[in-house]
Amino acid sequence: LRGMEEAAVHYANFSDAVTGTDEAKLKTFSTLIADKYADTPYADLAKLREAAHLQSLGKYAEAIALLDAGAAKTKDPGLKELFALRAARVALINGKPADAIKRVDAVGAKTMYPGIALELRGDAEGALGRRDAARKAYESALTSIDQASPLRRLVELKLIDAGGTPPAQPEI
Repeated sequence: LRGMEEAAVHYANFSDAVTGTDEAKLKTFSTLIADKYADTPYADLAKLREAAHLQSLGKYAEAIALLDAGAAKTKDPGLKELFALRAARVALINGKPADAIKRVDAVGAKTMYPGIALELRGDAEGALGRRDAARKAYESALTSIDQASPLRRLVELKLIDAGGTPPAQPEI
């Protein structure tokens, strides 16, 4: 438990560095967590957070490389998929929708995050100008997103934009 507590403290310091945009401190704690606490969930969390930080700086290739490395290293299947879907999202943000689709396809249809994967596919198809494919992806995404999820309304709006009609809301 001692190692886990130390990892948590270092992760908190890492988070402070990300928030404060102290690049030297961020790198120090990121490296420390990756090297010394690789067997804890904090190593994966730090990679995800650092990739988001790199993306916010416009360092898309670095963010994708970090996410790909995280996916290759983690033993947790859910995190492996999350790394892959985040890399697909960064590729899309970087103006590479075809790469985003390849990455979503690589995750596969049996994903633990079908709503996210299908929404992302719809976004990428839309970016490629393929409205019918985007509409179909958004319709499929809605079948796996809970009625109460805040994500649902956003996907419904994207479906409308792609020329579709959201399913009727059930009576309460």
